Amino acid sequence: MARIADEDINAVREASDLLAVAAETVVLKQRGGEFWGNCPFHDEKTPSFKINPQTQLWHCFGCSQGGDIFKYIMMRENLDFVDSVRYLAERAHIELHEAQGAARSKGTSRQRLMAVLKASMDFYHLQLLKNSDSKIDEARNYLSTRGFGLEVCKRYYLGYAPGNNALTSYLTQQGFSAQEMIEANVAIRSKGSIRDRFYHRIMFPIFDEFSNPIAFGGRIVGAGEPKYLNSQETKIFHKGKNLYALDLAKAAIVEHSEVLVVEGYTDVIALHEAGITNVVATLGTAMTEKHVKVLSRFAKRIVLLFDGDRAGQNAAQRVLQYINQTKSDFFAVLLPDNLDPADFLKTHEVDEFKEAIQAAQPLLRFVIDRQLERFNLSVLEERSRALDEVSETLAIVKGTLLADDYALYLANILNADVQTVKRTIAQAKVPPSLAASSVQDTKDDIQSMQADDKQEDSKKKALSLSADEAHMLTSERELLALIASYPKEMAAFSGRIKSLHWFSTLNKNIAQAMLDLGADAQSQDLLAAALSVHEQADKILSATKLMSNADLGVDQTAEFLLDDLLRLGLARDIRIKRTQLKHPEGMSAQAYDDLFEELTYLQGELRLIEEKMLKASKSV
Repeated sequence: MARIADEDINAVREASDLLAVAAETVVLKQRGGEFWGNCPFHDEKTPSFKINPQTQLWHCFGCSQGGDIFKYIMMRENLDFVDSVRYLAERAHIELHEAQGAARSKGTSRQRLMAVLKASMDFYHLQLLKNSDSKIDEARNYLSTRGFGLEVCKRYYLGYAPGNNALTSYLTQQGFSAQEMIEANVAIRSKGSIRDRFYHRIMFPIFDEFSNPIAFGGRIVGAGEPKYLNSQETKIFHKGKNLYALDLAKAAIVEHSEVLVVEGYTDVIALHEAGITNVVATLGTAMTEKHVKVLSRFAKRIVLLFDGDRAGQNAAQRVLQYINQTKSDFFAVLLPDNLDPADFLKTHEVDEFKEAIQAAQPLLRFVIDRQLERFNLSVLEERSRALDEVSETLAIVKGTLLADDYALYLANILNADVQTVKRTIAQAKVPPSLAASSVQDTKDDIQSMQADDKQEDSKKKALSLSADEAHMLTSERELLALIASYPKEMAAFSGRIKSLHWFSTLNKNIAQAMLDLGADAQSQDLLAAALSVHEQADKILSATKLMSNADLGVDQTAEFLLDDLLRLGLARDIRIKRTQLKHPEGMSAQAYDDLFEELTYLQGELRLIEEKMLKASKSV
């Protein structure tokens, strides 16, 4: 894997606002200088996830995760570090370069592929809007019958592919090579030359979630097969992950915490034009685990619109394999008369569609009901076969309250004993089609959790801190966060900070590294300095709470922390010296007197600092 140049990583970090990225999927509220919300990485009702906009660090006090924007994207998107940088680079439209000496990746760069696709999209769009040709008129007439006039075509950048190598000729004139066109999948090689991949098709450009063109879907005009032809997999396009119109829909999905998943491009456009904008479509493939992970970032409720035929029922059943792999809830809808959403809106009011969505069934119930419809339940043998088949489906939730609820539901429909139904479900095996994709992931998760538990136990055994020591460690880390967030303001306190009697040598070294950069240091430089001391310094800097207090300014907070650390340090020294005085064995009379004098001095200093802190607290 090629290594990305350090200057590019820094450029991506500077161009990426953690607050804006997190706000795409998390509702955040300001508390003092920080923003808090429910953690996107575990279930919680009380917000324990916070972001510091100055340091660009995040932390969750519920699951103890934290770090910078790259760590956030790694966890949210399930990516490694390099791919998290690429993800954010695409979002910020930054071109990445390989580090000097790194092995070069094969093929055309992602940026160059997107340039080919952008030029192709512009070409197709111009054909539909401007060119005069009987075949293009046929395409326009089709779009018009779907209710897609000129403005709709402009909004969704629809186009037309004339074929006859019109696109490849145009792209060649624009300076693109044959290899670039082939890798972007807008051309194919044939008999030693290249030709257009798409011809006589209405073109639907497909964008990633940052509105970069990554592929096309082409619908044949008139008779012909296949009816829809999608781009093949490329370096930047993955059918099993990308979704049509996610870039347009994600804001509405987050607002409603709900996403509607349909099957066709025209369904998406028709619903968006009707004001229902939290809608996306899969791209000629069944719903995949990656689709689910992407949508779960934005929505708590995933509503799937299926056809009423057997293929639609099979598609619904396949989605069940992901029911235990996400915090989102799955629902399913079958529109009346087996209409697709675009056709439904032609003959029904928008409110009727919304009512159908609100009445959506839980996906498991939807699948079970479709299964039961295939049996004649008045016949004993048919009821027995129905119980066996449905029990296999319910095996994915066996051992849960949900399974017990469905056992009662099934017993009522089949006129069977509920305990018999429960036993059948308990003995049923999950069909391979519903279990295969999740087995290894589940094993990995369990092993990871066990490893985390062991690590946490070893930490607890190794770190038996007193209450004062734990308090001191916390205050030191709060002080580090202040230095990282407000270098100019904290420069005035550098003398006191450096003279502190630190409890943690690691914290002391991190503070020294950041202070050495001076008052004009940038946040990314401060973070880099801290990380040079310890690879998990970002977690240390993010795990703080004091800065959420809107009542205290930076100076007051720093003064309070420094006084508090001085108080705790004095108290610790006093305890040590008292213990030494209680055991004077082997100590000379002079040494004893000197120790007593030091103790008296420290007690006086402690009284002074406590009086100062008491006075300060009354003035706030």
